Order: sequence, then structure tokens, then C-alpha cells
Amino acid sequence: MSRLALWLHKKELGLFNFINHSCNHKSLNLFFRSITHLGGATFTISVVLLASLLRLYHIAIGELKV
Repeated sequence: MSRLALWLHKKELGLFNFINHSCNHKSLNLFFRSITHLGGATFTISVVLLASLLRLYHIAIGELKV
């Protein structure tokens, strides 16, 4: 790696460690945990299942044709 990349990597790790070890607030932890779960498998599977159920509902009531 170049010197600049190594320097940036070192600064990024320092910032990451600072945030993880010293910024421990209940509300921020809840917020970031929620953001993390929005990108996870549970959220993705839930959205796909909900979309499928809504499509089946609209087909059942006659709004959509198969």
C-alpha cells in the first residue's frame, strides 16, 4: 500500500475504535442497531413475504389478473 493509504487506514481505525469504545449512548446504540437490522436478512425476507402476500391479496379480491 502507498503511504497515503496506510495513513488513511490508520486514521480510520483510530476513529472507529474511538467511536466504539467511548461513544456509548443508549439512544445511539438503539439507532445504529436498528439501521444495521434494516440491511439484514430478516428485513429483506420480511419485505419479500409482505410483497407476496399483498400481491396474493390483490389477486384474490380481483384487482390483479394472474
